[in-house]
Amino acid sequence: MTTITETYTGIGTEIATATATAIDTCIEANANAGTAIVVGGAMDTAEDWLTRPRIGQLAGKNEQTIDRDIKRHGFESRSLPNGTKLFRVSDFIRIGRIKATDIPNGLTAGQAVEVLRLQEQVAALLRENGELRGRLEEVRGAGDLMRAQLEAKDSQIRASDSNLRAALTLATRTAA
Repeated sequence: MTTITETYTGIGTEIATATATAIDTCIEANANAGTAIVVGGAMDTAEDWLTRPRIGQLAGKNEQTIDRDIKRHGFESRSLPNGTKLFRVSDFIRIGRIKATDIPNGLTAGQAVEVLRLQEQVAALLRENGELRGRLEEVRGAGDLMRAQLEAKDSQIRASDSNLRAALTLATRTAA
């Protein structure tokens, strides 16, 4: 039978596994970051091109805000073979939607977005871990309460047993 501690330890292991997976994803993203985007047979290594959701994530804005910027400023887009549209990060830096300081030195915009995503994922895992620890403490507290109640019931049973033996002894004496 699995104990509650073993169950919560297993959940902690799942959180550790998810964190390790997130780190592996970041390492993989960093390894692939130097890959140039090929559009129409030409390679573009000078610019970072990202999807609307990723630009929104980097800017800390929703996609509707990014859509308004694209429409208002007529930003150029590029399409991948699967139809996904990409937009130049430098256009959003130029209008002030993204601050250049939001992209740490040595990282591409894509890597910066991946770092943000991983930070959010780690924060969510930490929140979940805290919730699980809280639940574990509740379960431990409930176990302590049950043990105390069990001890009280054992004491009551011993007292009842003692009273029953005394009554039986008295009844046996009276009958004799």
